[in-house]
Amino acid sequence: MALGPGFRIEKQEIRVRFVGKPEPRIQVAADYHLKNTGIRPLEELELRLPGRRFRSGELRATWDAKPITLAPDPGTPRDVVIKLAEPWKVSSRHRLRLTTEFLPAQGGETSLSFSSEAFFLPASGWSFELLPPAGLFPTGGAPPKQWNLLVAVPQGFQIHTSGTQKKSVRKGEEKVVLAEQRIRDPYPFVLAGRYSIADIGNGNENVHLWTAKQQDAAKLRELSEGLAHVMAGYDAAFGERGKTPSQTWIAECPVVAGCFTNLNPLRARLLAQDENEQTTAEMISQDAMVVDLSEGTPTLVTQPAPSL
Repeated sequence: MALGPGFRIEKQEIRVRFVGKPEPRIQVAADYHLKNTGIRPLEELELRLPGRRFRSGELRATWDAKPITLAPDPGTPRDVVIKLAEPWKVSSRHRLRLTTEFLPAQGGETSLSFSSEAFFLPASGWSFELLPPAGLFPTGGAPPKQWNLLVAVPQGFQIHTSGTQKKSVRKGEEKVVLAEQRIRDPYPFVLAGRYSIADIGNGNENVHLWTAKQQDAAKLRELSEGLAHVMAGYDAAFGERGKTPSQTWIAECPVVAGCFTNLNPLRARLLAQDENEQTTAEMISQDAMVVDLSEGTPTLVTQPAPSL
């Protein structure tokens, strides 16, 4: 029984489509089937936008296929308020659709960048977030127990996502992957590109190395040794991931500039790192890492993104 204002996301689907030409961009669309489960009608919804790391295009929203007004939240720059044309009655259902796109960083920007050949969306900060309404004992915003992430990429791209991949189909010049997300996948992520693949590891750590060019055997051995070191540090910092053999994806940065999280002095101290030290590798999810191979084989260090 509800004690305050609220809503429930009954069904959710997020679609990511990568377009490589003429300019690379990542299109994001999210559909939400919503029900007012609170004690009163709602006149607005609050939405958290993708973080500052992402160079976003215009955000568009529809409510039951009709355009709706978005207003900035003066107290929280990253949030917007969705003004509803009519009060959302208790127990009634509506459909919300949100669309935007991400563009590569321009000269001098520190936002996440990507090329026409590869991109990634880390496990935090890029997807929309519906927030509970204002009032006492509010509820709402949690995703359903199961929802779908669909990713469309050009043919020839390798792809790794959160969740469980259920289907992969070809549509024209694109490959579309459907990945089922559950409660154990709270932070969706995508890693994709036109990569060469090499499998390395020692049996306990099985690694899928994705690089722009095929790597020689010596470099693969160095990366394998570096991986053993970084995973030992990761397990020491966050706890062992289990006794069963694990799988890890290591991908070459699509573009080195903007590939890694910028550390401010406070964050660097919290992570016990030097903010002036050059980053060459970073975890973008619990099982995926991006690395800088521009200067040859990097010295892998244990740096999770701040959200991990």
